[in-house]
Amino acid sequence: MVAWGSTATGVTPQRQVKKWYQRNTAKPSEILVYTRMKECIGVPVYRVDMKTKSNKGTGSRGHCVECNRLTNVFCIVCKKWLCDPQLAANRDTLGNKLLVTNDDPKYIKIVFDDGVISGKEEAICAVFSCWHKSHQAALEENGALE
Repeated sequence: MVAWGSTATGVTPQRQVKKWYQRNTAKPSEILVYTRMKECIGVPVYRVDMKTKSNKGTGSRGHCVECNRLTNVFCIVCKKWLCDPQLAANRDTLGNKLLVTNDDPKYIKIVFDDGVISGKEEAICAVFSCWHKSHQAALEENGALE
C-alpha cells in the first residue's frame, strides 16, 4: 500500500497553481519543483477518500491545473491534479452544450516503433487532454509526441 498523502503538512495547497508554474523563480526550493514538473511524463492515479474509499471526500478531488475543473486524477510524479486523459483539453460545457474554448487540438497523432511485430513505425490517434497538455514538453522531449 502506498502511504503518500496521509501525513498532514499544516499548509494550504497552492492556489492558482497554473500561474505559479508559469512564473520564473530563483528560489532553490522552487527550482526543484519546477524541474520535476517540466521533466514529468506522468504517472496517473485515481484518488479516493482514505477512510471511505469513495471518489468524493477528503483528499479525493482537486482542481485541474489546466482547466480548473474538479477531478480525481492526480499525477504522483509532478503532484498536479489533471483531468482524465480521455477528456479533450479544448472542451467546455455551458449547460448541455459543448464549446471549444482554446486553440488546443482535440486529437493528436502519436508515432512509435512497435519493435515487436513489424519493426516499423506505427501511428495512432489519441485525444489531446489536459493530462497531455500539462506533460507536453517532457513527452515531446522523450519522443512520445511529435
